[in-house]
Amino acid sequence: MLSTLLSKTLKAMLANTPLVKNLKIPEYEQMILNGKKNLAERFAEIDIATVRTELKREDDAARKYPKGMARIFRLPDLPNKISQLDQRMANFG
Repeated sequence: MLSTLLSKTLKAMLANTPLVKNLKIPEYEQMILNGKKNLAERFAEIDIATVRTELKREDDAARKYPKGMARIFRLPDLPNKISQLDQRMANFG
């Protein structure tokens, strides 16, 4: 569990590295700061309630699946059918 969490954390850090490096570009920094003196001042403007609401909305949206999928999920032999499809696809390509 810990290694999975650490792996996800490291992947997120690596993905965000270009954003941090961009702060060395004056034009980018000015755009991000939007008239504030520093990042602390800029982040102080963030409304935590809005952030929590948006994160919850995104999480809820990610948990939804397309209509009609519930019927497919109830198939008793779904894992077997997926496995067969995977084998057919491997043979196809």
